[in-house]
Amino acid sequence: MELIASFFAAGRPAPQGSKSYLGKGRFTEQSPHLKSWRHDVRHAASEHVGEALFGGPILVQYTFVFHRPKNHYRSSKPDRGLKDNAPAWVDKAPDLDKLERSTNDALTGVVWVDDSQVVATLSQKRYGDRQGAFIRLFSLPNKAGDILYINAIASF
Repeated sequence: MELIASFFAAGRPAPQGSKSYLGKGRFTEQSPHLKSWRHDVRHAASEHVGEALFGGPILVQYTFVFHRPKNHYRSSKPDRGLKDNAPAWVDKAPDLDKLERSTNDALTGVVWVDDSQVVATLSQKRYGDRQGAFIRLFSLPNKAGDILYINAIASF
């Protein structure tokens, strides 16, 4: 396994999945932030990866980071610190698999030829100061005799 790229895509992570019916056979994505999220991901990827498209099987590590709600802080001023019971993980919408789907689609044609090359993912949603996603890409060996054990990769 070899690290082939690592970068941060700043922006509001948006899910892809559910669509709304507009009538007459037309649909639109339910997330109004999907278009800008895809743009943010493509922009960050093209800055850090360049124009080369990777081939072969790829493992992707995603760390999606969301701003904390105000009720996680001791007062309305975030500099006063977090409440003792403030969570570390985002265990609410959006769904992790839908975040992966939108981000994989955004990276298609920028980082890899097709998102079907993603054969393994390590993903998480957490709260943090910088909203966006840390993205790490690893090429995987692709010989029938190779045995690969994917261990948890330390987060950024």
